[in-house]
Amino acid sequence: MREVTGVQTCALPICFSSFFVPTSLASPTPPPPTQLTMSWQQYVDASLMGQGTLSQACIIDRTNASVWAQTPGFHLTAYKADITQEDGTSLSKDVNEGADIIDWINKKDLASSKSGPPSGNGFRVNGIKYITSRYFPKPGTTENPGALTVYGAKGQTKGICMSVCNKCIVIGKWDKTVNPAHAASDANTTVTALAKFLVEHGF
Repeated sequence: MREVTGVQTCALPICFSSFFVPTSLASPTPPPPTQLTMSWQQYVDASLMGQGTLSQACIIDRTNASVWAQTPGFHLTAYKADITQEDGTSLSKDVNEGADIIDWINKKDLASSKSGPPSGNGFRVNGIKYITSRYFPKPGTTENPGALTVYGAKGQTKGICMSVCNKCIVIGKWDKTVNPAHAASDANTTVTALAKFLVEHGF
C-alpha cells in the first residue's frame, strides 16, 4: 500500500484511489459528501457496479440495516413468505431480512450462535432466498476482511456476496440472466475488496 496526496491506493484489481471515507457514520442516515469527495452512492455506482461484475448492490448500516446507498430497489426488506417446515409443510411467516441478518450478526459477535449463517442453510436478500455456498467466519483473511463474509447461490445463474464490516455491510449480487459473463468469483472479489478498504479505515 502507498499514500498519494493523502489518499491510499493499492494494487488490487479494483482501484480505490479516489475513495472518500467520511469522518462520521451517523445512523440511520449516512453522512453527506463534502467538497471534492465521493458519496456512499458513488461507492455503489463506481466501485461496485462500475466493475461490471454485479447486477445489483447496496451498502447498509450494520446496526439497523438502513440503506446508505443502493442500486434502485435493492435492499433488505420485510414481507410475508411461505417457510418450509422440517416436516415438509409450508407455513406463512413474517420475514424481516434486515432484522434477521443483524440479529444473527450480533449473536455471532457475542459467540452465542451456531457456526453457520442466518436462517440455517440460507439467508434472504431483497425477497430472494439464497442457499449458503461458502461461509468465512475468520476475520482478516482475503475472503473475509471484516467480521464475516457469506456467499449465497440461487440455482446456477444467480448469487450474492455479503461482507460485514465494522460499521456497515457491503452486499453485491451477480446474475447470469442479466449478464452471461457474470461469475461468482469476480463478484465476490468486487465486494470483499471494497469491504477490505472500509475495514482498514475503521468502517
